[in-house]
Amino acid sequence: LLLDCQLPWNYWGFALLTFVYLKNRSPHRSLHRATPYEFWYNRLPDLTNLRTFGYPCFVHLPKEVRQRYGKGHK
Repeated sequence: LLLDCQLPWNYWGFALLTFVYLKNRSPHRSLHRATPYEFWYNRLPDLTNLRTFGYPCFVHLPKEVRQRYGKGHK
């Protein structure tokens, strides 16, 4: 995951957590094509929150929290 996304090695913990999350939501032969999540919780996993690992994102800051820096700063 880290090499494909060209991320630094200090993200290895996030990559590991992502791998385990995906592995637990993938079908497994020994569970008769069910996922470990299904086996544990007796329901299908919700996959609507999946995103590409390393995908660029932006943080929205409310207007009250924003600060201006530079020449125009008052």
